[in-house]
Amino acid sequence: MTLTQPDAGWYNDPDDTTSLRWWNGVSWSEQTKERVKQAGPTIAEPAAMASGGNFPSVAPYVPGSSYAATAPRDHRPNRKEKDRQTRKNNPMAYTGLFLSVLALLINPLALLSVLGIIFSAIGLAKSHELDGLRVRVTGKGTAIGGLIVGSIGVVLFGWFLTH
Repeated sequence: MTLTQPDAGWYNDPDDTTSLRWWNGVSWSEQTKERVKQAGPTIAEPAAMASGGNFPSVAPYVPGSSYAATAPRDHRPNRKEKDRQTRKNNPMAYTGLFLSVLALLINPLALLSVLGIIFSAIGLAKSHELDGLRVRVTGKGTAIGGLIVGSIGVVLFGWFLTH
């Protein structure tokens, strides 16, 4: 049985019962905000998770209440942030793609293509490890791109040798 972590959002702060804390899907952030006091009956919070981990508890649901405890919809990282996270989370995949693309321009003895393939393969293995840790930006696409472009570089080098 696998235990999944809650989605990113505002949850009851485990350290302060009067505020909410942002859960980014992996860990608690430093962002907090005051809980909105709402009139009317509340539904009891669910029991602690079976794993006993430090996961967020869900804010109580109040019918007809405002959306004060919901996650902002624009919290997804933009392209620049995703590139930065890819370089931080999986530098091997990023380096493999860079070397593979560089190999299409300068490819002495197919060395850069081979290095790009090796770095991308290591990056692909790292992306599987990050995927198991529930990291959202793993660099898997970057690693696969590096493998494909590196392979194209090796094929082009072989073609140039035969012609």
